[in-house]
Amino acid sequence: LKDQPKVQVCVASKAHLPWAFVTVPAIPKTVEEYIQLRSTYGADAGPETATALFVVAMVMFTENEQVGKQCLVIACDSSCLTKTKEGEKGSFKGWKIWGMQSDQLMKRLKQYPRIARSLFFGASPEDDYDLSKLKSIMVKISDRFAAETKGDYCNRHVWQPARKGAVSVGLKRNSAGIWKVSKCSAVTTLPPAPVVKDDGDDI
Repeated sequence: LKDQPKVQVCVASKAHLPWAFVTVPAIPKTVEEYIQLRSTYGADAGPETATALFVVAMVMFTENEQVGKQCLVIACDSSCLTKTKEGEKGSFKGWKIWGMQSDQLMKRLKQYPRIARSLFFGASPEDDYDLSKLKSIMVKISDRFAAETKGDYCNRHVWQPARKGAVSVGLKRNSAGIWKVSKCSAVTTLPPAPVVKDDGDDI
């Protein structure tokens, strides 16, 4: 893993490998940087990349709510969106995040921002899931325990290291051939709390 290139995707559904790793050069800070990241992977990137981009948008939401909402709009299928006024806060091109599972996702991320960071390979409660501690920012994704892609629909599992388990997402390919996340309720699974280090004061 230490020799992984900065940007790479190993597409599990095509190679029939147990796991795929999607490497993220850095967490974007703006919508423009997020769109550039997506462009880096290519317009025809598979569901593994779409899953990783969704996880990145989750982290961005915890760092800047309005920017994160816009990126979640980009990452999500239209079934998770609703039309709104152009320029409304958190909207993108006249769309905003909508629906019960989307509301639950944002509520959980506000309450427990570590959920998003815990979905990166190597993230640990020992470091409060600090991504800056990682040598490479990667998302580990599997289709081993989910049905293979069927037409324009599929499921993928994101490895959550601290739980030693995976959480699933559902994806749909839109009319432009781009994979988007359509089901995300499972990614709100709470990882272990950060480890509080003993300062030695037993008085």
